Amino acid sequence: MDDSRSSGGLRERKRRATENAIEEAAVGLALRDGIPAATVEAICREAGVSRSTFFNYFPSKEQAIFGRAAEFAPDATSEAILDAHAGELAVGVFYVGLHALGSQRVNTEVARARVALVAADPSLAHHHAAAVAKLEAGLVALLADWLARHPDAQRLPGDPLVEATLTVAAATGAGRLMMAEFLAGAGDVAIDEERFRAALAAMALVAGAPGASHG
Repeated sequence: MDDSRSSGGLRERKRRATENAIEEAAVGLALRDGIPAATVEAICREAGVSRSTFFNYFPSKEQAIFGRAAEFAPDATSEAILDAHAGELAVGVFYVGLHALGSQRVNTEVARARVALVAADPSLAHHHAAAVAKLEAGLVALLADWLARHPDAQRLPGDPLVEATLTVAAATGAGRLMMAEFLAGAGDVAIDEERFRAALAAMALVAGAPGASHG
């Protein structure tokens, strides 16, 4: 076995375990004692980590409780992802979204706890709605700009904003289907292309798209 790959895998598992512990502690405290009581200090005690470790993973308690906000910028990685998926831009949007979120895994326990947190206090739904709106707006702007610079990749005539909006709507819709699947499972789940394509296929089938099938 390649020792460097083995040690790299171990580091990633430890990093993910620490991240999960922080999120589980943050959301658990918010559910049990209320968001004001879920201070950084309380989260650190619950998770068994130091303040410096906490801030190595999350910039604020809000992001530990509600999840990281996606930050979009026209960078070389996003450009390369779209270039590589010019013929399947919904898949390209999927990978750009993962790049912006900085994670390819979802902890189902944390996801269910966040759903329960919003159910207990519906006024918190604005956190999720704002995050989703920001994610979608960033993706649409990024893709519309890319399409404007790559007109040969456009499938629809006219304003590239229309195609970008529809493509992002398909990608985020598939993401919602994936999340519903994750919430029915358990553990740390990979957000992979195979699951995404299956969700896209399900949406095409429901929409009655020509050639769509159960797979």
